[in-house]
Amino acid sequence: MANELKGLPESIGYLNSLQTLNIGDNQLPNLPESIGYLSSLRILDIRDNQIISLPESIVNLDLLQRFEVRNNPLNKNSRKLIEVLREKRVAVFY
Repeated sequence: MANELKGLPESIGYLNSLQTLNIGDNQLPNLPESIGYLSSLRILDIRDNQIISLPESIVNLDLLQRFEVRNNPLNKNSRKLIEVLREKRVAVFY
């Protein structure tokens, strides 16, 4: 069953103790740039949304271990960011 979350506030970046963020199966068109400030984030699940472009800051998630991004119509630049995450040994599911 799909949720209907259509956006995240920039203030999400203040949740610097957050370790898991599961916002999959929504209708998100993008992620805020502040997502890169989630310094404790280990698991990020954004699968099954409408995300075309990932924020550049996503590569700043140094503790990220697992990134679920399947079923999003990502653009070329976003796919390059995914490759950077893979180089940092993040398990990416695309």
